[in-house]
Amino acid sequence: MYVTVFGDRRGTLPPGWINEIVVALVGDARIDATGSAGTGARLTFLGLAGDAVVRVPPGSRVTGGGLSVFGDRKVEVSPGDGPEIRVDGYSLFGDVKVSDQPSV
Repeated sequence: MYVTVFGDRRGTLPPGWINEIVVALVGDARIDATGSAGTGARLTFLGLAGDAVVRVPPGSRVTGGGLSVFGDRKVEVSPGDGPEIRVDGYSLFGDVKVSDQPSV
């Protein structure tokens, strides 16, 4: 579990990860999930006023759900036969972005 109350959080998921939760109350979370994901990998983001940026391996098959009240949800991943990863994002004021490109 990765948690930030005020401020930003950066983290790298360990190889073989399956179920992770990221909580960002007031701040951003940048998660590197490019390591090998286990079968049924699922990442859940809970945010109040902050963004989540999740980097996945190229070609990942990303599915997702959740709710963003005042925010956007974007999945920008090249099509391919990579691992299947579910990203659920729940936020009040914040965006959830999933990409296979390094963030700036």
